[in-house]
Amino acid sequence: MVAEEIRKLAEETKNSLDKFNNFTINIKDLSSKSYLNVMEGSKIIEKSSKYIETINKSIVSNGEAINSIRF
Repeated sequence: MVAEEIRKLAEETKNSLDKFNNFTINIKDLSSKSYLNVMEGSKIIEKSSKYIETINKSIVSNGEAINSIRF
């Protein structure tokens, strides 16, 4: 009877450890995906910043051209 209880506890422990292992693997995978998404977002922000800078320079240049025509 005691041996049966020990086997049950051992099986329950194994199942719990398997679930915990799967849980930690899922966390690792989600963390990796989150990191990649953040890196991709950073690249997009960097590109957007460069586009905004180019647009700003064009606006300033066009404004200067318009001002030079008026005077």
